[in-house]
Amino acid sequence: MLHILPNTDLKEDFEKIENLVERQGETIYLTKNGYGSMVMMNFETYEKILQKQEQKEETLIKTKNKMNTVNTMNTKKINIPQTEMMDD
Repeated sequence: MLHILPNTDLKEDFEKIENLVERQGETIYLTKNGYGSMVMMNFETYEKILQKQEQKEETLIKTKNKMNTVNTMNTKKINIPQTEMMDD
């Protein structure tokens, strides 16, 4: 369920928000003056997000390394002579 609350609720009803975040695993989006201000989530969810990001970065690095290897491979250059165009 999507929870969007003004950040004043954090001061007024911390225990309710803490329960949603820690025990129920919900993510809370806090606003200030009607605009997004903060996101609250439990540490387990945060760690999962970090792990996914690290895996994406590792995959990107591996892909770049493979592309560099292909680009720097010694390839034999073939010279193809240009032919003169013949007029009909």
